[in-house]
Amino acid sequence: MGPVSPIGSEEAGSSLLLLQLRAGLLERQLDRMSVTESLGTSTGQELAAVRAWASASGPPLSEDGLWVLYIGKDLCAVDELQQQLGATIKVTAAEWNNGQVVLVSRAPNVVVIEATEVQASLADCFRQIRETWPGVPVVAILPANAAVETPTAFLEAEQVVFDDRLQLLGWAVRKALQAYLVENERRQADQALGALAQLLTELVRSAPVPIVVCDRELRVTMWNPAAERVLEWRASEAAGKTIGELFGEGSELERLLNEARQRASPVEAEFSYQRNDGQRLELRLCCAPLLDSSGAVENLAAVLVDVTELKLVIRAYRETNERFFSAFQSAPTGMMLAGLDGQILRANPALCRMLGYEEQRLRQVRLTDLIHPDDRTQAQLSIETAPARTELRLMHAHGDTVYCDWHVSTVCDESNQPQYAIIQVVDLTERKRAEEQIRRYASELERSNRELQQFAYAASHDLQEPLRMVRGFLELLERRYGDQLDQTARQYIQFAVDGAARMQALIRGLLDYSRVQTHAQPLRPVSLEKVLAQALANLHASLVEAHGEVIHEPLPTVKGDEHQLVQVFQNLIGNAIKFRSERTPRVIIRANDRGHEWEISVQDNGVGFDPAQAGRLFQMFQRLHPRSKYPGTGIGLALCHRIIERHGGRIWAESRPGQGATFYFTLPKEPNVS
Repeated sequence: MGPVSPIGSEEAGSSLLLLQLRAGLLERQLDRMSVTESLGTSTGQELAAVRAWASASGPPLSEDGLWVLYIGKDLCAVDELQQQLGATIKVTAAEWNNGQVVLVSRAPNVVVIEATEVQASLADCFRQIRETWPGVPVVAILPANAAVETPTAFLEAEQVVFDDRLQLLGWAVRKALQAYLVENERRQADQALGALAQLLTELVRSAPVPIVVCDRELRVTMWNPAAERVLEWRASEAAGKTIGELFGEGSELERLLNEARQRASPVEAEFSYQRNDGQRLELRLCCAPLLDSSGAVENLAAVLVDVTELKLVIRAYRETNERFFSAFQSAPTGMMLAGLDGQILRANPALCRMLGYEEQRLRQVRLTDLIHPDDRTQAQLSIETAPARTELRLMHAHGDTVYCDWHVSTVCDESNQPQYAIIQVVDLTERKRAEEQIRRYASELERSNRELQQFAYAASHDLQEPLRMVRGFLELLERRYGDQLDQTARQYIQFAVDGAARMQALIRGLLDYSRVQTHAQPLRPVSLEKVLAQALANLHASLVEAHGEVIHEPLPTVKGDEHQLVQVFQNLIGNAIKFRSERTPRVIIRANDRGHEWEISVQDNGVGFDPAQAGRLFQMFQRLHPRSKYPGTGIGLALCHRIIERHGGRIWAESRPGQGATFYFTLPKEPNVS
């Protein structure tokens, strides 16, 4: 290749234009040709114009790391091109092997190929470049001489420079690089957009909420699976139909989409929708218009969220909240809501009345200021360990002390962290006063009973001595002077002796009754089998005389006072013998396990009694039968009642006249001794 000659005349420009037209260059080359024709004869002016034109016709070129491969025989052109491009763009010559170009595995950024002579090998090389390095731009150097035939393959090069204008080769390389980088950026952008479109499509498809896209005529273009589930239209059925056809002309959804289209701005709203199966849904719509480059609405994207359950939850919450505050306001006990910092948030009317405050004033008082100083630590502990219940003292607005039952529970957030406390307050002031009065009465009653028991014991003990003396002298008078007295006198003496005997029995009964508490023994395990055996031994003479029979099932061991339990069995069996009928006395004793207690029954076949009189049986000195027929003091069953009460049990009786009677009493397995 000869030395590069500057552009000199209009004829040369015309020859260049003719050659390009003859070569059939693409229309996209016309802009470069017009630039070439307009260039002057000065190389400096040409280069300045080219640089200005290249700068204005595309983005700036980042040259660092760029590599240009030069394929040709003129190695001087490599150095000249390197000078034109500068040090930032590396230019290397291709290697040849037996007349063939060796293509390396790494693709260059631009290939410059010299085609100033008819060389079939270079044409083949051009095709091989296209196959090996697709997308790499090629700059072809063609002969300016129209007589030289140019291989048709080079007509596809991205840039063409004629060999008489090689001063433009650097510019052509830069232009090819610039076009390549722009195209590469566009390709990467297209790939990114394709990936983004695929991602968005997958997001829409897998979205858990209905997503509908329609055009400006509200005709459906996209309908995701969630829309199929919620709206009951298949995507194949919805595609191509208008919103009015699917949901009805004038439907709320159609109105909202029209509003978004007309405003060209997003619309958010809630509406009701009744499905084909009759179920009514509450839907929240978020509709965004998609605009074209001119700002006109091209499509509408609608996201529908089923808020039916949320609405139900909100409604339930509101109803619960209303019920709570209704109960809060009308509760007969004091209630308040307090923050964990001690700030009173709400107080109901009952608490305001209890403490003598208006609610507004009460909410300005610290919780600790309402609590008695001695009880503040206890109140704080109850809040920290809620739920908790205790008794403490509050301070009335007038300074009085209010005793209360204090119950604290806390309301926590979703992470189980306490937010505030609900405190219920029951006024115990009147109860405390009543309890104090009851304690005083109980103390006085206990003292009175103790004095009465002492008096009864002393009186019964002291009365027995004169009665023994009276009875003794009456019996002595009857023995010594009985033959000197007439029948009436002896009868009077007998009446007096009987009266004294009954009085002694009464005194002994009173003495035993008073000793139930004063001479009681500690409760300890005792066998009722042993207790019954002792009672039967004491009644042996009476049983033999009456030919009585006592039958019993196995009896348990209980905690009790052995002597007092013997008295119970002895009195009940003794009454069965005493109040016998014409039949031979027969007594059956059973024990039944009632879970927490033993139930003992004593059944006889005696005369029985009227059930209407059962309430009098266990009262002191009460008798249901005449003394003349059935002797006794009327103290025995009252004594049994008091003994069983002392053991923490109950005693009662069932009977019918002439059908015998059954007496029941219970003994707790864990007695509560009174």
